[in-house]
Amino acid sequence: VCVRRRLPLLFPLGADLWFQVRASRGSRVLLRTSMRRDLTRSHRECMEAAADLAAYFSPLRRHGEVEVMYTDSRHVAKRGGRVGQLKDGKKIGLLTAHPERAALLAREAQDEQGWPV
Repeated sequence: VCVRRRLPLLFPLGADLWFQVRASRGSRVLLRTSMRRDLTRSHRECMEAAADLAAYFSPLRRHGEVEVMYTDSRHVAKRGGRVGQLKDGKKIGLLTAHPERAALLAREAQDEQGWPV
């Protein structure tokens, strides 16, 4: 079994949120809400950043706005040919992501940490 197929089985817990671009294949992002016991809901800013990352690492990177579905990790396929896939009917919600914001966040983090340009 390749590592990519095993990751969805090993890491997410029920409270974690799974993000996936709606209209294209591409990256998936796991927002680990289960790591913080005091966090009952994800902050909107964190959810938007996760959606932006999913859009940035998808084939739709060059689009201005990209629809990203999200759900809790219990609704992600764990077996068969659709491992790691989120079905449209199982989504909790939909966010409009902006891939360029993910690139901007990365640049700001690099500047804060003193990375050479």
